[in-house]
Amino acid sequence: MKLVIDTSSIISALIKNGISRKIIFSPAIQFITPDHTLKEISKYKKLICKKAKIDSKEFTIFVSYHLS
Repeated sequence: MKLVIDTSSIISALIKNGISRKIIFSPAIQFITPDHTLKEISKYKKLICKKAKIDSKEFTIFVSYHLS
């Protein structure tokens, strides 16, 4: 399944451990986003990892799998 998602929705889902995070980490869903989304999310990588309590590797896996 492919879904269109904006940057703020992705960041919010990464930060809060809830249903949104489960959805974005689902291997059954591929997200479609504008090109600048990757740059914007990467800009806040440290903050997202800290608040989401995920490591850099998990962050990279998500971004490369779902948003590339």
